[in-house]
Amino acid sequence: MKVLRTISIEVLSDLKALDRVLSQFNQIYLDFIPDRDWLQCRLTLAVGFTNAGKHAYQNLPINIPIRIEALPRKTDLEIQIWDYGFAFALHSLIAKSFQKYNIWLGSGWEITI
Repeated sequence: MKVLRTISIEVLSDLKALDRVLSQFNQIYLDFIPDRDWLQCRLTLAVGFTNAGKHAYQNLPINIPIRIEALPRKTDLEIQIWDYGFAFALHSLIAKSFQKYNIWLGSGWEITI
């Protein structure tokens, strides 16, 4: 499916940059997107950005950028967030968290649009 517009955003990992991220993201709004869906997309972007800023950059200086790209199409909107934090083994983290707390499946946003 054809990408209708593209926006690329690069900001420092400072969480104060969230207003700027959301403001720039609003530039790709298309009239046919229902308000409810648009608000969920904004929430998803805000959560993704703050998670990257809080967790991936936890012990890093705030001058390292977070890159965001949004690609709206007629039927979907793809949001990509790149951070430069340290790599980790997701499967290992899930296994350890599940063993320790036994509540892994009960957490998370699980936003379906």
